[in-house]
Amino acid sequence: MKETYGDEVVNDVILPLTKSLNLVIDQSNALRGSVSGVEKTNSDAVLLREYNEANTVFDGLTKTFEVFGKTEELSTLASGLPNPEDTSVQARSQVYDVAQAFKASGMNWTKSLQNAVRWYKGEHAEKSLERKIVKDLNSRKKKFSPRPSSKAVQQTFVSREDEGESLVRKAYK
Repeated sequence: MKETYGDEVVNDVILPLTKSLNLVIDQSNALRGSVSGVEKTNSDAVLLREYNEANTVFDGLTKTFEVFGKTEELSTLASGLPNPEDTSVQARSQVYDVAQAFKASGMNWTKSLQNAVRWYKGEHAEKSLERKIVKDLNSRKKKFSPRPSSKAVQQTFVSREDEGESLVRKAYK
């Protein structure tokens, strides 16, 4: 460049511009790095908030669906993470994955979690209904009276006085 423009132009114009441009590029790269760090921190905070909200919803559903269990009672591994072999963790994970799919389609997290819970209720309604019917039938089974038979029931009395009282009661009926 010195041959084309000369020493004076290169030293006075091009070198200061190059230094300024390099400084702007360095600042821009540093800004990009800090923005991506903030975005990562924000996304981690959002994920934690969503996870806590999902746990609150699952804890509220334990009366209807016992399979979700309470968050404090979930079995954990030595690392402190939930045990993926636990049925409660598997059921929660299933609903959480469906909620993530709803969120990816453009819904906010609360609505997507509500829709995922509705999906789970619909998916497991048959089992739940079957359990309720069996429970109801078992409770009614105790209330059924036996079929009438033609055999007369013979009463036994502790004393002759009890037998006499029974005869008098029958006579006055």
